[in-house]
Amino acid sequence: MPAGFGRWAGMAVISAALLTLDVVLPPLSGQSSDLDELQLSGSEYLNPSGLGTSAISAFNSAGYVGGYSLRFSGTGASLGQDAWLASTDTGLSLQAGLTTSQFQTAAAVAGYAAGYRSSSVGFLSANGFAAGTSVTFNHTDLATTGPGQAVWVANAATGQTTRVGLSGAGFETPTGFVMSLLNGITVQGEAWGTSKIYDGSGNNDGQAAWVATSEGVTRRVGLWGDGYLQAGSFAESSSITRVTAGGYAGGTSARYGGTVPTGQDAWVQNIRSPGSSAVAIGLGLTDTSVTEFSRAVSGTSTLYRFNGLSVMNESSGNYIGGYTSRFSGASSRGQAAWIHTIGGSAIRVGFFSNDASNPIYRYTFHTGFQLSEVLGISSNGTGIGYSQRYSPVGTALGRATFIVNVPTNTTVQAGLTTGIFNSSINAQENTPLLVSNSGWVVGTAVRYNGSTANGKAAWVASAATGVTFQIGLADATAANSENSVPSKLTESGYIAGSTEGPISGSISGKAAWIARASDHTTTRVGLFGAANTLYQSQSGFQLSTIQFLTESGYAAGYSARFIQNDNSAYNALSATSGSAGVTSWIYHIPTGTFSPISLSIRVSDSYSNTQILALYETGLALGTYELFNSSGALVGDRAFAWLPTVGYYDLGTNIGATLGIEGWASLNRAEYADIYGRIVGFGTRLTNSNLGDSVFVLETIPEPNAALLGLIGAGWCALARRRRAA
Repeated sequence: MPAGFGRWAGMAVISAALLTLDVVLPPLSGQSSDLDELQLSGSEYLNPSGLGTSAISAFNSAGYVGGYSLRFSGTGASLGQDAWLASTDTGLSLQAGLTTSQFQTAAAVAGYAAGYRSSSVGFLSANGFAAGTSVTFNHTDLATTGPGQAVWVANAATGQTTRVGLSGAGFETPTGFVMSLLNGITVQGEAWGTSKIYDGSGNNDGQAAWVATSEGVTRRVGLWGDGYLQAGSFAESSSITRVTAGGYAGGTSARYGGTVPTGQDAWVQNIRSPGSSAVAIGLGLTDTSVTEFSRAVSGTSTLYRFNGLSVMNESSGNYIGGYTSRFSGASSRGQAAWIHTIGGSAIRVGFFSNDASNPIYRYTFHTGFQLSEVLGISSNGTGIGYSQRYSPVGTALGRATFIVNVPTNTTVQAGLTTGIFNSSINAQENTPLLVSNSGWVVGTAVRYNGSTANGKAAWVASAATGVTFQIGLADATAANSENSVPSKLTESGYIAGSTEGPISGSISGKAAWIARASDHTTTRVGLFGAANTLYQSQSGFQLSTIQFLTESGYAAGYSARFIQNDNSAYNALSATSGSAGVTSWIYHIPTGTFSPISLSIRVSDSYSNTQILALYETGLALGTYELFNSSGALVGDRAFAWLPTVGYYDLGTNIGATLGIEGWASLNRAEYADIYGRIVGFGTRLTNSNLGDSVFVLETIPEPNAALLGLIGAGWCALARRRRAA
């Protein structure tokens, strides 16, 4: 992390990089605007000096915001925090969370003041529901066990909160201690997580998985009861991996044969079908005698099998990837990979032949060991993964990448496998990283110098044919030791990545690049001057990285700046001497337009620090920068926006008198924008220097003239007028 980022390193920045904004028009100079504060009001949210703190913990593109405000006693003691939900349309903040006596201390105990409570918003759904947690304090052994936790769902429009999760007998100790964990929320507002299971003596005997509707109805999911309950105890254990937008939950449950553990089953369950139950998925499910996927266990007639869940496609959930342990008698023999189709069955995927006549493509160790893993699945059924390679005498020879079309059950190999990507002993190592619905796969291949691994190259492959091309920054020589890794892949075929290590000659560090899947060309992006200039240290170090990439072809990132005449190499992982901050930038792939963003520079040493926090499909970028006065003193952080047709500008400066009229001293960080163009971030109030920043929502109020109406559309103008009239 470059020096200068450390001041913001503690922020929880929730990326909104791939949201599509229907209208984006942050206020420009001379335009009217509306500036509201999002917080909970009341004396309990201010300390004795009149200072308070609110922060954002969740946001969605529909304009709902989740956050919290700290609470204080009259003497300034911490009373925890209350969660709130707000709408960017109304600017109103509504309290959420659980606040009855169970969730608040009645007296000072275990380091908590009397009246202490704590609630947090964890997730927001696209349709305006939230899920969060509240701390529990009602158990009698609080002083020794610490607080417990409950989960809730809430309507963001009303703040109405309902407790969810599993509770009652089996899910709390005799003293009243409970522990439920929140894992996520679907686009429809269904929360999901786990609740701990306890026996009659208060011992933790595992956990149960659950889902809850947006209205607060909780349903236990997974496999439990006969075959999944340890005899003579309450021991059961289910985990929930994901609930997809299509309404399918997937997870794993522990298996038992009487008192003996017999492995684990993966499962899938339709949570939107009231009468549905979990279905075990994987390989070896019907084994009644010992096979490749099962083994005998002493003390029970139940066969041992172990199926794990690796990946679920988020959008549809029609395909689930996992693995099954392999055995030879009582000995482990690795694992097989599989993909399950909802409504169908699992097919084994990967390479697992043992062709002794082909020493280069052999996937079984001489002991019978095999290892394959599914790493990703697209919503249209393209699975990616790898299988371990071995020589006939048992030497490990790296990994082979497979791409499987699940609907047709056809597999192709991809990756770089010739020349410097095939070692002197025929080792190859290709690992797929990302797959798109549009038919592209990206990954890495190890480069060899003789038999020695020497860095990695990036590649892009056709999912249909496996034909692979090298991308990234590298020349095709075995002596290179740089590592090129693709990190982002869009459906439109844009790829973002980085190359670390030796970049060119004596220059080292980290370089950023963009590649096109269609023609497998690579373009280096970022700021990278000649030796002993602003973007290269005197020792020859450079650093550029890409943070965001949109389907429309906008990439955003930053490049490190360096104080010259400093001989120390800059370390990308920690702040060291020689750093002069960072310059952010936007690169538009279709036009090749590169736009550096540096809003304020300290003249004495050229220090400047500008950070992009969000990037949208229209090209709108939001962020924060450090403002210096003419004497070089730091004034503070300031919020900015960038538009392709306008460039960058300070949000607070551009709204002019509105800033002071609305009671704000400055806007410090712009972090989110909703589909209506309203911006949410942090700022400082005139009457409250605050223990921390206050949360603002900023909206442009269009003037009713023909030119502006043509620019942003009558529908959005009507929306803004309705808000002003409210």
